[in-house]
Parts: sequence; C-alpha cells; structure tokens
Amino acid sequence: MKNFKLNSLVTSLFILSSTNAALAEFSESEKAALGLKTYSEQTIFNRGDDPGALYWRIPSLLNTQKGTLIAAVDKHWQHNGDWGDKDTVIRISHNQGKDWGAFKTIINLQGQNVGEIPTLPESHSNNRQRWGVWDRGAYANSAFLIDPVLLQDRRNHRIFMAIDMFPESKGFFSTNNLAGNGNGHINIDGKNYLRLNRPDKTVWTLRENGHVYDNEGRKTDYRVVTQGNPDIAFNDLGDIYQGDQKLGNIYLTISQQNANAPFTVNQTGYFWITHSDDEGQSWASPVDISAQVKKDWMRFFGTGPGVGIQTKKGNLIIPIYYTNQNSAQSSALIISQDGGKTWQLGESPNDSRREILAHGWNSQTMAKNLPRRGPNVEITESQVIELDNGDLKLFMRNASGKVLVATSKTGGFSWLPEIEKVTELNNPHSQLSVIKYSKKIDGKEYILFSGPSESGGGAAGRRNGKLFLGEVQADGSIQWTERRMKAITSTGKAGGAGQTQHPNGYVYSSMAELDDGRIGLLYENTTDHTSIVYIPIDMQEFFLQEHKIFSDSREGSPREVSLDSLEEKVFHKVGDGEILKVGQGVNLAHLIVTEGGVTLNQSANNQGEKLAYSSVFVAEGGKVRLGSADQIPLNRLYLNQGTLDLNGNDLTINHLDQLKPIPDDQGQYNDDIYGNIVNENIAAPATLTYTNSGAKNIVGQLGNQRGQLNFTYQPAQENSTLAIYGNTALNTLDVKSGTITYTQGSQHQVKTVKLGENTHLALGSNTTTAINSAQFAGDSSTLSVSAIDNETSQLQVNTTGRGHFVKTGSGLLTLAGDLTHLGETRLQQGKVDFNGSLTNNTLTVQAGVTLGGQATITGNTILENGSTLSPGFNQTGEFSSKVMQFANITNQGTQVLLRVNNTEENTANWQHDQLIVTGKVDTQAPIPVDVRMLGGEAGNTDTNSNGKYDIDEGISLIQVAAESNKLQQFVLRDTLTRARANGLFQNALVSVDQSVSHQAGSQLGEGKKFYDYRLQTLLVDAQGNSPEAVIRSVSKNGSSLTQTLPTLSELEIAKLLLAEKQQELEQAKAAQLAAEQKAQQAAEQKAAAEQNVQLSAAEKAAAEQKAKQLSAEKAAAELKAQQAAKEKLAAQESLNQLQAEIATKQAQKQQQMANAAKQYRAALHQKVPSYLVANTAMLNQGESIRRQFMGNIWSDDKKGFYVNQQNGNTTYRSNLDFTDYGYGYKANQSSTLFGDLYRFQAILNCTLPLDLANNV
Repeated sequence: MKNFKLNSLVTSLFILSSTNAALAEFSESEKAALGLKTYSEQTIFNRGDDPGALYWRIPSLLNTQKGTLIAAVDKHWQHNGDWGDKDTVIRISHNQGKDWGAFKTIINLQGQNVGEIPTLPESHSNNRQRWGVWDRGAYANSAFLIDPVLLQDRRNHRIFMAIDMFPESKGFFSTNNLAGNGNGHINIDGKNYLRLNRPDKTVWTLRENGHVYDNEGRKTDYRVVTQGNPDIAFNDLGDIYQGDQKLGNIYLTISQQNANAPFTVNQTGYFWITHSDDEGQSWASPVDISAQVKKDWMRFFGTGPGVGIQTKKGNLIIPIYYTNQNSAQSSALIISQDGGKTWQLGESPNDSRREILAHGWNSQTMAKNLPRRGPNVEITESQVIELDNGDLKLFMRNASGKVLVATSKTGGFSWLPEIEKVTELNNPHSQLSVIKYSKKIDGKEYILFSGPSESGGGAAGRRNGKLFLGEVQADGSIQWTERRMKAITSTGKAGGAGQTQHPNGYVYSSMAELDDGRIGLLYENTTDHTSIVYIPIDMQEFFLQEHKIFSDSREGSPREVSLDSLEEKVFHKVGDGEILKVGQGVNLAHLIVTEGGVTLNQSANNQGEKLAYSSVFVAEGGKVRLGSADQIPLNRLYLNQGTLDLNGNDLTINHLDQLKPIPDDQGQYNDDIYGNIVNENIAAPATLTYTNSGAKNIVGQLGNQRGQLNFTYQPAQENSTLAIYGNTALNTLDVKSGTITYTQGSQHQVKTVKLGENTHLALGSNTTTAINSAQFAGDSSTLSVSAIDNETSQLQVNTTGRGHFVKTGSGLLTLAGDLTHLGETRLQQGKVDFNGSLTNNTLTVQAGVTLGGQATITGNTILENGSTLSPGFNQTGEFSSKVMQFANITNQGTQVLLRVNNTEENTANWQHDQLIVTGKVDTQAPIPVDVRMLGGEAGNTDTNSNGKYDIDEGISLIQVAAESNKLQQFVLRDTLTRARANGLFQNALVSVDQSVSHQAGSQLGEGKKFYDYRLQTLLVDAQGNSPEAVIRSVSKNGSSLTQTLPTLSELEIAKLLLAEKQQELEQAKAAQLAAEQKAQQAAEQKAAAEQNVQLSAAEKAAAEQKAKQLSAEKAAAELKAQQAAKEKLAAQESLNQLQAEIATKQAQKQQQMANAAKQYRAALHQKVPSYLVANTAMLNQGESIRRQFMGNIWSDDKKGFYVNQQNGNTTYRSNLDFTDYGYGYKANQSSTLFGDLYRFQAILNCTLPLDLANNV
C-alpha cells in the first residue's frame, strides 16, 4: 500500500477547525439544523404515584442486552433518611424509556407498628421539619434496604441486584457501638452461619434449610424462613416458626409486635444479592454474602451505589464502601470470578494511597482526617469503569470538592498509590455516575460522567447537573473539557430545610447506554427527594462546540443536517453512523469525514446553484455518498483512504475532471487515487470510467458486495498502466486499452472481464481472484497470473475468445474453471494446481513447471523437458484421489509423480492418483514415473500366488487409449516411501497390452481398448532375475497358435488350446449323433422291408418279383446299419480319446502352473534376507570362536608364549524353499589367538593362559 500525507489545503482545514471550535456557539435553530435531538424530563417516580410512597431515592439504571430498561430505586414510606421503612422498587421499559411499566416491589422486609401515617392539617402538609427531619426518629421500626446496584452478566444474561440490608435500627453508618461491627456470622467447621442472639446472652446459629442450632450445637425445633415468597416481595424472610406457630422475625428487635421472638440477628449491616433470569420480571430470594466480603472490623458496608460492571475477562464487579471503627470511609470493589456464585473483597485505594501510608494507616486504622487538622481523606460512594487497556478507573465521592480517581491494573484487587484529583469535575460531596461508551468515536475511547457541578457541599450544592464526555488518551489518562459537556436543565430544586431553595436540582444519578447509542439518564431532580426523572441524551450534545457532527449506526436512519453556511466553517463527521446533507443552494462550509458516512443530497436554489460543501475530505473509515453526480465537483473531493459511493451515478475521471490529488512522500502531486470507490445502491448500477493515460495507481478498493459497479479503463495511450492497490468487487471490468494490474496480496471478484485488442489484465502474486467470465476480444489480449517464491495465487475463471493465458513466477497457482479460449495457455514457471477443464487451445508446460489437480484437458499438451505431471502434489489433509485426463500429449522430457495411499494390506483398496490419455502419446523415450507411497502398509499384489503378472492385479495408475499408442510408453523409475527401510516388497509398473487390458477398470469408456499401466509387486526368480513387466496379447492362426508377439503367459496359451480341443469334441459329438440317426433310419427301413416281404409272401403269386427287390434293399439296409454302428463306435472311441487328451493336457497345465509358480515370487526388500538369517550366522560365528577359546584353556602342551590360528568356512541353507522366502548364507572366518603361560603362585594353584588371566 502506498503512503501519503495531507496536503496544505487539508492541513489548513484542520487549523481552521481548531480555531473556530473554541468560538463555536450555535443557536437552538442551528442545533436543530445540525440534527440535534432534544428531550424533556419524564418523571417516572413521584410522590403518591405508588401507594404509600412519600420519597424516592438512589436510582440505578440498567439497559439489558435484550434492550430492556430497568430502573431500580429506594421507596420510602416514612421519611427521606437512610433508615426506616423502605422497599426496593423497579419499573421496566420495553421501548427504551418511552413508556414505563407498573411499579414492582422487589423486596419489602417486615416492620412493626407501621400502620397508617397520621394525616396532618392542610397548613402543615409541607412542613419539612415535621415530615422531613425532626420526627423521623419516630419511624425507626422496620428492617430495611437501601442503595440498589444493578449489573448483568453478558454470558448468560442474568441480572444481579446488590442491596444494603439492615435489621430494625437506624443503620450503622457512624455508630460507635461495637455491636455494629462484623458481618453477623459465626464460622463453624469452615462454614459461616448467621448469628442469632438470645435474651439470655447465649448465641445460637441459623444453618442449612432454615434450621436453628443452640449454643451446644444441637438442632432445635425452631426454623427460620430463608427462602422468601416473591409474591409478597419476600416479606416473610426471617420469620421464626416453632412447629406451625409463628413467633416473630429475626430482623426486628424483641419488642412490641416482635416481643415473642426467641432470638434476633446481630445488630449490624448486611450485604444481600438477588438475581433475575427473565429481564426483571421475577427475582430470586436474596442471598446474604456478608460473610464473604465484610471484615470483622467493618461497621457500615454498602453499595456504590449506581451500577456494576463486567470486565473483558468476565469478572463481575460491584463498587462498595465501608467504615472502620473510627467511622472513616473507604471505597473498594467486590469481585466475582465465577459468575456471581462467590465474591471477594478487593483492597481499598486507601490501603495503598501514599498520603495514608505515610502515617502508617490503612483503611482499617485510618482516621477521617490526616493528623494536625489535616484534610479529610475519606473516599466513599464510587463508580468504576474498565478501559480498553484493562485498567480500572474508580471515580469516588469525597470531601475535597473535586472528583478523585484511583487506578487499578489488577482488576480491582489492588490500586496504584497515586490518586488523581480531576480539577474539571466538581463534586459537592455527592454520589456520581460514570459509564464507558461502548464504541470508539474517531478512534478514541470515551467516558461519560454525571454529577452536580457545584463545588460547595450540603443540599444547596446538589444542583446544576452536568454530563461530561471524557476522552481517553494514549497513556490511559482521561481528558475532560467544558467543550464536551451537556448541562442538565432540571425542573427540581435544591436546598436544605429552612434554607434558600435553588433551581435546577440534581442529586444522585445513574446512566445507561441505550440501544441506539443515546444515553439514558435517571436522576433525582430535587433535594426534597420526592421525584426521580428520566431523560435520554443525544450524544451530539457533547460534540457541537467542537464543530463535530455525530451519528451512531444504531440510530436506524441517517441524521438529517440542513445547516448551510455563508462562511468557511469546518465541520467534522464523527461516529460510525450516517448523516444526510439536505441543504439548499451553495454551502461554503468544509466537511472532514473521519468516520461514518455522509450522503450529499443538496438541492439547487432558485438560481440553479448547488454545492453540498465547499470541499469534502474523506479520511480512512469515512464515506461520502453522492445523491446526484453534481453534488460537488470532483476536484473538491479529497479521498485520504476514505470511500466515495457513486450511489447509482455514473462518473468519469480524466485529466480535466478528477478527484483532488494527494501528494506523495516527497510532497509531489500526481493523478493517483488514494481511496475507495464503490456503488452501494442495490437498485441502480453505476459505471466508473477512467481515461487518464500514463502509469497511474488506484490505492484503494473498487466496488463491494452491496451494489453493482462497472469499471471501464480507456486511456488514450495504449502503453498506459493502471495498478490497483486494493481489492475489487466489480460487475464488469472493461479494459479497452492498456494494462491493469491487480497488485500483490489483493482479492478480486469480477462477474465479467472484457479484454480488448492489445490489452492485458495482470494478476499479481498472492492474489485471490474469481472471474465468472473472461472474454478475450482480440488475438493479442492476455490474462496473466504471477506467484513468486513461497506465495500462492488463486484464480477461478471461465474464459472465452481468442486471447491467451499465462502463468509466471516460481510460486503456486491454484486454478479452477473452464478455459475455452482459442489462444495459447502457457505455464512458464512454478507450480499449477488446476481443477477444471481446458479445451480448444494448446497447453504448454515449460521446463521446471509442476502441473497437478483434477483436470480434463482436451486440447494438445506439450510437456517440455524438465516439466512434471503430479496430480496430487498440492493436496493436504485427508487423502483423495486426483485424476488428470489429457487428449494428446507431446513429450519432450517430462516426468510423472503419482501418489498411492497404501494404508491397508489389501492392495485392491489402495486409493491413488491416476493419469488418463484419451488420444496419442507422442514420445521418443519412455516417460519415467515415480510412485510416492504415503502409507505404511506393504501389500502383495500376487493374490493368486501364481508367480505371474496378471491383468487384474495391482492398481491401474495410467491408462492410454489404444489407437496410435504402444506398450511401455511409461516406465517405473522409483518408488518413494516415507521410510524406505519399512517397505517389505518392491514394485513394478506392469504394461498391459490393449487387447487384454482389464475392461472392468477402464476410465476411457465402455468397450474402448487401452494400454494399462498397473502397479504390482515386483517378481523375482531364485537368481534374483525379474520377468519382463509386460503382459502381451496372442493371436490364433489356423489350427495352431502363433505368437505374433512374445508369449503372454503359459496360462493364457493353455486356455486357447483347451478351447480348440473343446471345439473338436463338439464336432465329434455331432458326428456320433448323425451316425445314430443313420442307424435308426436303416433299422426302420429293414423293418419296413421285412413287412413288405411278409405281405409279398401272402400274395406270392402276384409279387414275387417285388419280394426279390425288397430282399436286396433289406440286405443293403443291414449293411448300412452295421456301418453306422461301426461309425458310432468309432466316434465314441474318438470322443473318449479326446476327453482323455483334454484331461491329460489339463493335468499337464496344472503341473506347468505349479512349476511356473516355483519359478517366480514377490521380491522382498534387499535387507529382508539379512533379517531372516543374521541371527543364525552370528550364532555360528560366535560358537566357532568359543570352541577355539575353550579348547585353548585346557591344552596341556603349552610352554611359554604361543600362537593359535584357525581357518573355517561355513555354509548354511534354509530348510524353506524359494517361494516361502528361504535364504542361506556363506561365511569365511580366520582367527589368531596369542597366549603366554603365567602362574599365580599366591592366588591360584593352577596355570592359566595369558588371555584368560587378563580377563580374570
């Protein structure tokens, strides 16, 4: 891809934009013309809306993955304090906040003596001292819950709600009573059980299934409801039963209506979690996780509040804060790594904070203020977000007047020592809301912050809410600025009781990103806490002051912008959504499209003038779409790797009217295009015509799958070139002149390619191209593909016309399709895996080229010296047979490589490649064939054990049509195996004559004769000689067999002889039958004659002469019958003799076959004989040496130094015969033994030869 930089005009646009941005102020009408959408507050929790609701507090807003918006709050029955009778209530919206469902109480714990709130006289109905502050103590008579936090697990869509739970009390936020410490549980045998306090000071425990155990560990007959009834908002949680009698509730004090309760829980704060699996319609009974997360030294332990998050790793995180024994507050997180089953407490930022550690403190031991009246160092309510780099940012309420932010790089388990004070974000000691926007905008992460903007504390400071959009920088810091701020105009008020009431109240808030990219905001709009409102916020609000027009692709429809400018303002389009420019006349503003899309649909003014923007600069990721071709002159449109959508409009680029040029690396201008040109109008095709001459480039994409784009290349100079550095998806590519090159590594889909006379389409290396139809209009038009070393180009194409196809480069081309062009197909270099057909033209495979695949080539094929045919060379993975079929082959020195998948012993089941030739093989020398055995099995093809090559044994690797061809045009050169030593048998390529080839395996068609080349096991005789690997035909000449060629085999000749004798036998049988018929006729004639004689005797006088005549006929008939009988006997004898001859010949033939079987058998690998006899040979040699040595030991005639020499010859013959693989060996051995007499006087009373003594 070519590199380039911004030119001076574009740079000046950025400068102008930056200068104007600080001064940008728009009127409400201008904001509307820029597409801003504004909304009003919608009160969804209000005093009196839900029966008994006097106050509403602590909002939590969650937009689920399915688009359900859930708002959870505290419902106060009595007063607006953090204790008393309070419930957890939600409302649900199924249309992103337009409408809200009924109030749904999730949890309502029991109280006592609640009754009806007294009705005050009208004059006192708004007396805050009566209802808001002073009399709240009268209503500390209920177990209660506060501060809901919502969170969803995106893996299973489960919604969690965490809440603070307190038994009947005023809470334990700042109490100094040590009874408020701890988590209210006792650990017994590794399990945590809820502590139950008896009036007699003994401690019992609540265990599994609600059973109560006494202080001795004995199960009692008390039980407590631990799985509440959701139909009554779990109001029965904590109810105590003895048998069927209800005695009280463990969460209330033992007094008044609860006086009969036998025990109560510890007076401390608890932490509960419930969940919903149906988008908030129903909720599970709450689970107490206090023992998992709350330490013994902690008093108050509560939620953030607001919302939790799920990290990219899937961890669920809920912000919390707690107090220690000094009532000092610290923020922290609780974390679940198993989908909410268990939870862990992470460290507080105060555990690693530099100014805390400097005094030897941590969150357990710290005081509220640093020593010597130092500043307050508490951090309290918080919200957390995760950045793309994995950092967690914890935004914390505190007493400094500014928001504090801590950073964790361990997922919330620990924190960096430095805490950032964000000077741009005021915090009047109030809760805040923070969320991360799910998308990057203009390549940046953004964080949304919500809170009151006053710096002073107290109720009066909780007003003038502001939403800030923080931009995350490369180092992980966040930039906050008033330019990306939305001020909230509230209908509520702010101020304490008896104090000045300020407008624009803004207390606690909670934000959620909506499905369309807007921000849903739920907030308390008054310090009276009587209402909570909802309002959606358009993200455009945060970008107006920077002259940025925002749109999100989730909005569903383009944002309409109608603002026209009479001065050269510069606007930026950000966000991945679309805007629609619908102004009128001439707009002098400039537009920089950094992301998303802009449709220019400006209409003309009364003077017919039309200019959507004075100039449009489209950066990478941006797109400009033409509503009509005249929206903007091409020389005012800059493509800086951006996209131009023709939108159904035809466009011509030439030297007079062309896209604005971009300078190259040296700052020089040229006519190249640096961007993408597409047509995304599915209803209307568009044509882009490029006529610039010379060497030009398009650095970008042409077309895509959304609409039809035609591209015509028609430079005036025929030697012009256009290189496309990008992918293409075209309906028609029409090359009328010059050369188009698809550059290396690009991908292309073209329905139709038209190549005119003297034109060239060159596909670069490592390209992937699919062309439905390539039409060569001229004899000199060429389609070429290159693939350089170790790279693969892929081409699927169907060709027609008169042009040529060329493959270059030493790399691999995978080619598929039907090539029917009339010109030449030349494979010049590398490898080609061709799966398809080639007709009507000549294929030339040049030296060094390997051709394979599953292909049918019906034209002439020229195989140059050094070329290779290997059908399966490119196959990987599971084996499948590859067959290549040729018509006519002219061999100038090629070679063939075929694969055999010998994975089982039965050779008939071996899969293999195959070569088929339907026409003539023109070769001066046999073509060498190598066979690559892929498996490990060694099968013997001589399945009938006749020691002969048979026409149906082995596998057919090559078949060549009979006409114009001959035997032995292909010969086996080598058999290649994975490991040669593993091959048991050797192989031969047997050439079978066309007259006797096995028709059942023919690939040329039924009845067509062919020469068959079959891979069979090599045969050898006892001397190691092999018969000729040829099966020839024979012919019959008269009554004898004449071998017109060397004999096929004795078996074939015997079959022909047997057929001849069988024919003679049939003739003899016919002669015998004729003789029998003649004898029968003679007998019948004789009988007739005798009858005639008798009749003549009765009439003797009248027929004497006739009787004499009949007697003569009878005699003749008798003679004839005798002759017929003799002939019959002779025929029978001849038949018997012939049958005997046949039986003799059959016996002789069987003997000949038996003798022949002994002559040849399968040839084994040359190492196999040594395997069979090596052990015997080594044993005999060793035995000879042993006898020589042992004989030397006991020799008595040795005196002094001596020499023992021995020579021997050994011959071993196997008792197996040749056909059963018997082998023998011959061995010659000469040995010399040197020795000396040495006497061991002190050790042995004997003499030993020197050689044995040395071995001792």
